[in-house]
Amino acid sequence: MILQTILFNLGGYSHFGMSAYETYFAGKLTNHYLSEEELTANLNVLETSRISL
Repeated sequence: MILQTILFNLGGYSHFGMSAYETYFAGKLTNHYLSEEELTANLNVLETSRISL
C-alpha cells in the first residue's frame, strides 16, 4: 500500500501578492534606491534592536 500526501499551504496574503504580480507584469513597478543616510539609519535600527540570547 502506497500512501501519498499533498501538502497545501493557504496563506491570507494572496490578494496582495496577486496585485503585486499584476503590477510587475504590467511594467508599473518603479525602482526605489535608498540613500546612504537612509541605509545607515535603517542598519542602526537593526543593530540596536538585537535580542541577546
